[in-house]
Amino acid sequence: MKLIYKNIDKERKGVIVLIAEENEDMWHVYNLINEGDSLRASTFRKIHQESATGTVSVNKVRTMLTICVESTDFDTQACVLRVKGRNIEENQFVKMGGYHTLDLEVNRKFTIGKDEWDSVSLERVELACDPVKHADLAAVVLQEGLAHICLVTSHMTLVRCRVEQNIPKKREGSGSQRERALSRFYDSLARALLRHIDFEVVKCVLLASPGFVKDRFFEHLMSPSLSASLSASSQSSSSTTTSFSPSNASMNDSASPNNFNSLTTPLSSDPSRLLIENRSKFLLVHCSTGYRHSLREVLSDPAVIARAADTKAAREVRALARFTVVLNTDPDRAHYGLEHVIRVANADAVDSLLISDSLFRNAATRARSIAVFERVKLGGGETHLFSSLHVSGEQLDRLTGIAAILRYPIPELDTDDDDEDDKIGVNGVGDIK
Repeated sequence: MKLIYKNIDKERKGVIVLIAEENEDMWHVYNLINEGDSLRASTFRKIHQESATGTVSVNKVRTMLTICVESTDFDTQACVLRVKGRNIEENQFVKMGGYHTLDLEVNRKFTIGKDEWDSVSLERVELACDPVKHADLAAVVLQEGLAHICLVTSHMTLVRCRVEQNIPKKREGSGSQRERALSRFYDSLARALLRHIDFEVVKCVLLASPGFVKDRFFEHLMSPSLSASLSASSQSSSSTTTSFSPSNASMNDSASPNNFNSLTTPLSSDPSRLLIENRSKFLLVHCSTGYRHSLREVLSDPAVIARAADTKAAREVRALARFTVVLNTDPDRAHYGLEHVIRVANADAVDSLLISDSLFRNAATRARSIAVFERVKLGGGETHLFSSLHVSGEQLDRLTGIAAILRYPIPELDTDDDDEDDKIGVNGVGDIK
């Protein structure tokens, strides 16, 4: 993300002009735009023109529109953001109050205006414009006949490809047929891995599976004859299914140039050499299945945490693991649920706050969630903002989306306590209601 212009006054009202430079930036924009904000961007509008003879022609014109946001829609697979609202500035093609949907595009600037830029939004802008954030972690979770290739970025877990093939069961006399099917499956998975993982960017590739499936696949990858095997298998027919979305929508690996060409790379002329040169980037770990949800246990593995210690995803996993341990061993120091966390935040007892960005997108909980976030930071507590597109964020969402580890135990919370002492916090800051 590139910051072009920023003008925010003392009352936190103002505008920010941004340019999304990559697809993941759209996730940040989705979390920045709220109902009631103003958004100005370039868009296309269909114009109906009637000639002197009465014929009507329809033309598409590009124009700049400013709308008051009413709803947003984010496609997590294609990373496309659509914003619907009413026009609030004079325009020769769209009347005042007319509805229009803006499709925000990569490498085109847009302007976001807010009546109040809260600390969470400003922090997200600063984070999105940090040039050191990249998708430097990739993961392949697999079992016999099924695999998912994922990119773990700072804020999203993207399932780039799903590879599936029927593998015959172990039967007497069917060993050769089973081995051929496994070889075709490994070839298809290797081809997908080479297409979707850029080894110049990715610092670590996790291979995770139950049993010894990962070991056999790694041996297949490091085989000097892999290049010839891929060439031969690409010329023969196969029952392997390769798709790009976890919804199992079938999509051929060479299809969908509009949505996925910027996220895939052409196959190397010598795949064996490329993989052998990057052998040190592969880390083999255990997981229970080849499905996407196994990423949670993969990222919790101590070897993975040590290898990816500087990534935001690893920090989130460690924070959630610590909360789980405290909840089991000292439950009076672990609280979750917005009402309970507000109570302990008012007492300045929060040592570490875990909060999902889904609470900030909900109009009913946004104001109080921001107040808790700012209160904990003001009190010197540690804050962890989880992305709901990460497996760790999904797990936190199942725990109401917010949790806190306390500095000292608070055994009981009286939710009906309305004493006058609760009106002012310990540090002279008004308590959250």
